[in-house]
Amino acid sequence: AAWSEPAGEIDREVVAVLERSRFRDDLVLITNATSRLKSDLSRLGLDDIFHFVVNSSDVGIAKPDERIFVHALEVAGCLAANAIFVDDRAENVDAAIRFGMRGHVFESAAGLDEFLAIS
Repeated sequence: AAWSEPAGEIDREVVAVLERSRFRDDLVLITNATSRLKSDLSRLGLDDIFHFVVNSSDVGIAKPDERIFVHALEVAGCLAANAIFVDDRAENVDAAIRFGMRGHVFESAAGLDEFLAIS
């Protein structure tokens, strides 16, 4: 029970950036998370921020495998050329870029906000 209790921490600045973006674009969470993700998002109050959630534990494919991007784009009804992928791991962003998406390696909320403003 103690192992399952922590749901993560929220970066309020990032949430603010996402909330501003969600009214302009569909937000798709692509994550290599556990089967607890849905309850963790709910516990954190983030269950309504994303339009779609693609969780590796549900689809059986993990980032940076190209197939998870294919799946996410199908779910969102989006072309790779029209998608932006943001991740804190460069290898995941590089994989998305090779697949045809625009990419950004997350380092700060301000950097993310700036990147989204010009994209």
